[in-house]
Amino acid sequence: MKENLIGKLDLLQFRYENLDPPRFPLSRKLAKSKNAHHVKLLMLSEDEAFKMIRQLKRQLFERKYHSAYLKLERLLGGQIKQVLKNKTTKPEDRILYEKLESELDTVIKQKLTKLGSKIFHREEVREVPPKSFWEDREKLKGHTYETELNNLVSKLFNKNTVKEVVQQTEHNFKLVLGVDKREKKPETAKRSESEEKTPKDESDSSADESDEVSVSEDTESSDDEKLDTIYSNYKSMVAGSSDEDEDEPEEGVDYNEVTDEEPSEQSSEFDGEQPDYETAKAERKKLSNDDFFSELQLPALAGGYYSGGEDEEELEQAEKDMKKLAKERKNRRGQRARQKIWEKKYGKNANHIKKERERVQSEREKQRLAYEERVRKRAEKKKQEEEKKKQDREKLNKPAAADKMHPSWEAKRKAEEALKNAKFQGKKVKFE
Repeated sequence: MKENLIGKLDLLQFRYENLDPPRFPLSRKLAKSKNAHHVKLLMLSEDEAFKMIRQLKRQLFERKYHSAYLKLERLLGGQIKQVLKNKTTKPEDRILYEKLESELDTVIKQKLTKLGSKIFHREEVREVPPKSFWEDREKLKGHTYETELNNLVSKLFNKNTVKEVVQQTEHNFKLVLGVDKREKKPETAKRSESEEKTPKDESDSSADESDEVSVSEDTESSDDEKLDTIYSNYKSMVAGSSDEDEDEPEEGVDYNEVTDEEPSEQSSEFDGEQPDYETAKAERKKLSNDDFFSELQLPALAGGYYSGGEDEEELEQAEKDMKKLAKERKNRRGQRARQKIWEKKYGKNANHIKKERERVQSEREKQRLAYEERVRKRAEKKKQEEEKKKQDREKLNKPAAADKMHPSWEAKRKAEEALKNAKFQGKKVKFE
């Protein structure tokens, strides 16, 4: 499990360097805690604390730098390999991507050192990056590429995935120094501006305001979820409280991954100040007297709502109004009634009569065609049967043709016939 460097750094800077506001609102509470894990950090001498702060900044910067380098190498290297694997890539493009692949380490280091030098350029923070960082910066500062390769590098770094990594890296570098303060408009200023708007301006910007409200609500809900996650994970890494039942640590969570994004400064769970009673009362009074609500024209209720405070006359009047509305409402005529009106108006040319007539004719035509088809099939079948009977009769009347015999059988038959017809030619013998 990674050591929670940013949690320790935030706690030490809030305690010894008066970093206000801290990176995470939870650091305010942890600074007042008497837990043994916190006491070890909070009881250091100033020299030891400042030394540890410098060391934690250096380690945190190196970790963020290395993480950004690996992400860019994976993204850019993957895109280069994908192009080189494609068989349809032009030869000149293939040569250009091969050059970029060989120069990839230099391109990434040049980008990261330029980004880091803009953030850590002041004298008091130049010691945060290691010496090798500044050596790489000086060495790559004047490094140039040919025009085509330079255009390709610009094209790749303009892709959304790469731009997100660069922006996240810039945010992480700023987080090493402290809270990345962004200009946020206070709610009081927003309210005063909305009060000064004319009705015309309000109608023109109503769509934009609804979008801003929905976005701010989503942001606040996501910030609350981030704070809850950070709170549980922060204590599992830094504070593991054993004497507070409500602050049990959550095991097996990498807090450093969670805190790469800056938690919301608007979370008021620990450091927000609740408005006093008089202020809240004045705000409610101000809203009740606001002209905005007097301009709204709400429609009358269509249902019988009873709040319990009306007198009998008002109830009777409401009942009469409801009956009047019920009488005035007319039901739509039925289909047959509407058809009768159309028949009187258009006669035989009414649409429903035409459609019915066409439907009947269509059915009759189908029945006629089906009948004719059946008659044709019967006649064809009868004709085939008669032809078959005629052929059978011809076969019976025709004499059977003599079958030809084998020559040997034919010779034997002739010999038998010759013996039958032969006359006796022997001598008559007479015995005495």
